[in-house]
Amino acid sequence: MKRAFLLIVVALLVLLAVLLFNTLKVKEPNETVIPLPVFESALNESEMTARLSRALRFATLPDQPQAFDGFHDFLRESFPLTHARLTLKTFGHSLLYHWDSGKDCAPTLLLAHQDVVPVSSPDAWEHPPFAGVVDSQFVWGRGAMDDKGSLMAILEATEALLADDRAPACDVWLAFGHDEETGG
Repeated sequence: MKRAFLLIVVALLVLLAVLLFNTLKVKEPNETVIPLPVFESALNESEMTARLSRALRFATLPDQPQAFDGFHDFLRESFPLTHARLTLKTFGHSLLYHWDSGKDCAPTLLLAHQDVVPVSSPDAWEHPPFAGVVDSQFVWGRGAMDDKGSLMAILEATEALLADDRAPACDVWLAFGHDEETGG
């Protein structure tokens, strides 16, 4: 019995020694900071704000197909390089853009959705839900935070990169659904 206990203690000490050795051998992580890209063509905050404001004026509700059509026309007009250089497939009112890098590596998928939740009590809103009001602090409207703001930010970045003749390291897919609020 003493022998088994001694064997267990020795085994635990050996295990502890191996763990300690491996812990001390681990190197400091390389915390290299990757700088953000500097754009040759300056991003214009007031123009981006105006485009977001316009985007929020489209009442892209599940029962408003004409709002999606108008919204898609607006996107084509607002982001001409994106629509000229990326391929676009539509699935109902959902949009799938592909930015081909020409390289065989893991792609990136960026997601957002175009649809918004119906407004149950418009009187409770500080500004009308589909007015896209811009004040000194905010751009107000249904979808500003969920999720047209994200959609517009993705397209603004894509357009700016294309304007600077940048290309992705690997393929990029932009997927903008139309039924997240109702279909998930």
